[in-house]
Amino acid sequence: ALRRRAAQAGREAGRRAARLRTAAGTRARRGWSAVQSRRPLDPDLVVYSASSHRGMLGDPAAVYRAAGVIAPQLRGVWVVRDEETAATLPPDTEYVLLGSRRYLEVTARAAFFVNDVNWPGALVKRPGATHIQTHQGTPLKYLGADLLDRPGARLGFDVPRMLRRADRWDYGLVGSRYAELVWERAFPCHFTSVRTGSPRNDVLVGAGASRGREFRRRHGIPEDHTVVLYAPTRRDHVRGGHVDRLDLAAFAAGLGEGHTLVVRLHPSLANGPARGAGLAELARRGVVVDATDEPDAAEVMLASDALVTDYSSIMFDYA
Repeated sequence: ALRRRAAQAGREAGRRAARLRTAAGTRARRGWSAVQSRRPLDPDLVVYSASSHRGMLGDPAAVYRAAGVIAPQLRGVWVVRDEETAATLPPDTEYVLLGSRRYLEVTARAAFFVNDVNWPGALVKRPGATHIQTHQGTPLKYLGADLLDRPGARLGFDVPRMLRRADRWDYGLVGSRYAELVWERAFPCHFTSVRTGSPRNDVLVGAGASRGREFRRRHGIPEDHTVVLYAPTRRDHVRGGHVDRLDLAAFAAGLGEGHTLVVRLHPSLANGPARGAGLAELARRGVVVDATDEPDAAEVMLASDALVTDYSSIMFDYA
């Protein structure tokens, strides 16, 4: 009994010490951030992030590459979630880890922020800073304020908090008048929509015949094969977002000789049951090619000859 009580006391002391270390670290980070926020904004510093700090992806990546050509004086810094993600960045890309001291420094001093989702709530927008929201394609799902009367679709979302974060946006990049109307209805905040098109699609418009060949070579797809890309999105009305719409093995077999089926799931389904339900095994057996982890969706589209999808916004990109 004495040993049990001593062990419990030891565990509780360890938990208290851990809480104290966490609190001390939080205070230190806040103090460092406060010090940095007293320094002037750096007019040439741009902080980028994409898909919740998953790397150099999508529209923010396209903006970053274009800025390097038309505004080379700007210094771009990427926010990534961990060192594993940082390893996927191109060589010599400047980055900071989310929550680190360097992250607090660059986010306190940057004049420009570019993202395709919201920045963390703890990020304080300073007077004079400009937030550019690129969005993620053409909106077809329920978003923002649209979720308020749809409890199933908003499961896990704090809509009021989402809208407070969105109120930091200054500009929203949109691909069409339709997208502009949807974003402004779903996020009734103080930002200006700019009809730039989707920057990530520039490469699709200007791509040469050789684009996509590297993807085929990397995945062992014969040059003479017709590649069919199946790219479903997550389902708003289902917990976890996954619904089996097709028998992938039967689909691949039905395409016949000379065809390859490439499957690309929505990024939010990459670590869920959608892959564990058979996709990973089919890919291992060579029945399909699993392109879910491919960082560049444009390369996957350029490697394909046809698209099968549901209400994923990829249909607009592909068109």
